[in-house]
Amino acid sequence: MFLLLLLALPLAEADTPAPEGSSTLVVGVFESPPFAFRDSHGDWTGLSVELWRTIANDLGTKYSFKAFARENLIAALEARTVDVGVADFTITPDQERHFDFTHAYFASGLSIATRRGVEGLAETIFVHLSDPIHLYVIATLAVMNIVIGLLIWCCERNHNPQFHGSPYLGIWHGLWWSFVSMTTVGYGDKAPITFLGRMLGMLWILSGIVLISIFTGSMASAITVNRLQPSVRGPEDLPRVRVGAISDSDASQYLVDRQIHHLSYATVSDGLAALEKESIDAFVGDAPLLKYRVAHEHTSRLWVLQHPFEREFFALALPMGSHQREKINRALVNTIHQPDWNLVLYRYLGHGKQ
Repeated sequence: MFLLLLLALPLAEADTPAPEGSSTLVVGVFESPPFAFRDSHGDWTGLSVELWRTIANDLGTKYSFKAFARENLIAALEARTVDVGVADFTITPDQERHFDFTHAYFASGLSIATRRGVEGLAETIFVHLSDPIHLYVIATLAVMNIVIGLLIWCCERNHNPQFHGSPYLGIWHGLWWSFVSMTTVGYGDKAPITFLGRMLGMLWILSGIVLISIFTGSMASAITVNRLQPSVRGPEDLPRVRVGAISDSDASQYLVDRQIHHLSYATVSDGLAALEKESIDAFVGDAPLLKYRVAHEHTSRLWVLQHPFEREFFALALPMGSHQREKINRALVNTIHQPDWNLVLYRYLGHGKQ
């Protein structure tokens, strides 16, 4: 009698009812928004969690969620102590050596999170002044100033007391006049009086207006663009900046394969916090996870690059040789081809099928 009473009690952790006599699947899960996370009531939700609930409902399967740390869930799948892994699992050759996967239910890729306007004004000006093109322009202007200063001294030295004195002092006066004329400041303390000197002065002042306008316009444009756009604009920029990624992840393997030095972090939240504190300049990870975290926690200072790279396919994880795989796959394929699946994608990711 006591045994019958025990059998009649519902399982506390079961998430859905099941047909009488059916076994309860243990579904391993860990925090990985938007694929799996707890809502305000403490219940598991997310893209992969909702997919699993639909599959289990179609199959009439009883299950219970069991929370793990990421590495512990992977170990549990290898040890076959859980029946399904529900989170941000991606199909990779390395992981397929340790456990199995269902069909893919979503395709995306890696992306890069970086800061908005990472450089201050002084740093930005210094960076652009040291640019080879700007250095060439500055050197050209300096040489032209010296040449014009010498010419105006030659024209005025015997006729204009403002350019009299020793050659060194006279040349210095010529350089001073050349500089203030080029910048159109025109203090008026020195002015040519000879015909050749005035003709040279008019040409130099007109040239100065054009040259200074081009230079200042180029600098202003470069500074404005730099402060509106991040310092990292794609994966080709990663070798020259400080990079972070989750340890033992697809992103980490991508960086290792390309010999890009990077710092390792336990979670996406840890990596984005380091990025905001300027410990790193870029954080590489799965595009959906980065976009979700940045949109909900770091929208003012961070952003995620628009175009993912290194294609990834998300799937549910199963123990190697799981007898559940075939029927789960049939239900999964049926689910992702229903119109309601697009609504689920919009709810968690902000877009439909990719």
